[in-house]
Amino acid sequence: MGLALVAVGYMIQAMRVRRAANSQELMEKLYREEQDERQAFIRSKAGYPAMTIGAATLVCAGAVLAFFERTVSMAVMASGIFMIVYQLLVKLYYSRKY
Repeated sequence: MGLALVAVGYMIQAMRVRRAANSQELMEKLYREEQDERQAFIRSKAGYPAMTIGAATLVCAGAVLAFFERTVSMAVMASGIFMIVYQLLVKLYYSRKY
């Protein structure tokens, strides 16, 4: 399910790039979004990509632990989901602050 969501995200990004290739104005807008120092600063303050990788690892480890112990699996997966929610909240906070 997660891989399908990632694939959909990449397809949406590819459609944006393909549509922007026909318009100079859209191409400049896309370039500004990619090179925006403010967004890079916000991502670094929110802990991207290290925190995302850590949270994904915890969720995957929780799925593997489900074969052994349900309680431990739920705790590990919950901590991974908490990390993702925390990261999103920090990103929203810094988006509004800066």
